[in-house]
Amino acid sequence: FRTKEDYKEFGEKIEQEVDHAETLRDLRNTGASGGGRQSKSGQELRKRRKTIASLEKNVARLDAERQEKRAMMAAVTDPDKAMKLHREIEDIESKLSAAEDQWLSLQEEGAG
Repeated sequence: FRTKEDYKEFGEKIEQEVDHAETLRDLRNTGASGGGRQSKSGQELRKRRKTIASLEKNVARLDAERQEKRAMMAAVTDPDKAMKLHREIEDIESKLSAAEDQWLSLQEEGAG
């Protein structure tokens, strides 16, 4: 991808295609079962997949932000600015770690 926007557009297109396919599948399952449990589990699966997609976008955004801050830090000569950037990087890394842990948990839940 050439830009973040290209990547974002690609992700949104994939998400729309997945949503469409899941909707069709859910409609088929609902029609075959007359509603009930299969439809609810399909909704739960769809919700988990949307959450996973959202987390993936967040992880990509945080990673890009971290890289940007690291590049800025390499060019900074003022110690106060460097410390501020360092704290910002630590905050981003903390958020990134939490998002990755949540993503991994949802992936494992889906596999189990």
